[in-house]
Amino acid sequence: MMMEWQSIVLSIIINTFSVLDILLILQTFFGVDRCKKLWQYCAVAGIFIVLNIGLELWFSDKELLYFVVIFLYIALVAAVLMKERRWRSVFLSISALLLYLQWDCLCGLADLLFHLGKYAYTWAETAAIAYELLSDLLLFAILLYVTRSKKIEKGMLQFTTGETILLSVFCIFCPVLETVLQYMEEIFNDFMYSMAWVSFVLILNFAVFYGIFHRKRARHYQELSENYKQQFNREYTYFKKYKKEQRNIAGFRHDWNNHLIVLTSMFEKGEYEKAREYFENLSSHNRIESGNILTGNEIVDMILEAKWEKLSQEKIAVTCSKGLEQLQFMEPVDCCILFSNLIDNAIEANCKCDGDRFIAIHVCSKASTLIITIENKMNGEVKRENGRLITTKKAGENHGIGTQNVFEIIKKYRGEYRIVIKENIFAIQILFPVT
Repeated sequence: MMMEWQSIVLSIIINTFSVLDILLILQTFFGVDRCKKLWQYCAVAGIFIVLNIGLELWFSDKELLYFVVIFLYIALVAAVLMKERRWRSVFLSISALLLYLQWDCLCGLADLLFHLGKYAYTWAETAAIAYELLSDLLLFAILLYVTRSKKIEKGMLQFTTGETILLSVFCIFCPVLETVLQYMEEIFNDFMYSMAWVSFVLILNFAVFYGIFHRKRARHYQELSENYKQQFNREYTYFKKYKKEQRNIAGFRHDWNNHLIVLTSMFEKGEYEKAREYFENLSSHNRIESGNILTGNEIVDMILEAKWEKLSQEKIAVTCSKGLEQLQFMEPVDCCILFSNLIDNAIEANCKCDGDRFIAIHVCSKASTLIITIENKMNGEVKRENGRLITTKKAGENHGIGTQNVFEIIKKYRGEYRIVIKENIFAIQILFPVT
């Protein structure tokens, strides 16, 4: 009787860590929002333990029902954590479950290859149970470190829809391949053949996952490089315009005395109307188009100056309240990436609209929090993927660069964001803690 209860307790512990592992997979690779505090993970585990005890007492002989209930619990937790399109939690949970089973399968193959299970025999009745628990604990520790680490770029980990489908198919194909190879092993009954096929499957898995993450890493740094290139072009455009204006001012000052002589002569002759026309023509000819908007932040002013010609051509009205000088805590590069991409997206959305077009930037401070709201007119559906905005352009791989980096910068400075869409107006509200 004691051994039976010991087995049930170990089973509950293993199942609990399995649920937490799948939840962390959803948060790490599929964009499900992570739990803010460690106690939230404990709450998820505690509720599942109670559920698991009930399953052990009443449905221990019905494995299929047992599995379905556990899966639905994971999907429900994922749906609660997701901010939007919660129905996707079911499909994402399937992919996360397949990845978890793939990890479990790889651990089993590693045990066959290196006989790791014998090291777990010292503290549990059976090596199989102990090894399964150790593999769950190891996966839990790795995923918890990845989700909490600030050194790892989250954009390089989250899978796109295409990558999710590819990995799901691979995780289904791999056990089939292993079954075929095991069948062939029984036919040949050769130890060297066993080691060869186990090594082959492990290397195949490593190659597939490494290839996907290497591609994501290369694409991530390509996007960063493109952002830095855009930043340099904006700064170059701004300073080129500034230099041109300085030359205009210098030329205007050089000829100012001659203009004064002409105007004085007209006034002496009583040619007031002619003097007025001359002065208006002089003012229009030498008008300096700078300082249209002052936000209080030099970087944002530079971005708006560089885009002022585009804004004027598209007849997009821009209003901005002061207060962005409080962004001194943010590095200039991050500030440029953040606002340049948001303003670019706002301009692009406006260009698709008829009638009055506008971009409004509101800044205010409340309770040690800097609140930045950017509103713009829009026309059409906003597409999202894994909780993130994605481009609506046809060549999605080559456009929309930086949108994900915007959200990464917000997270970098411990900020939060909220997107509101109402009556053809798109608004993003960003909150930064200000100490």
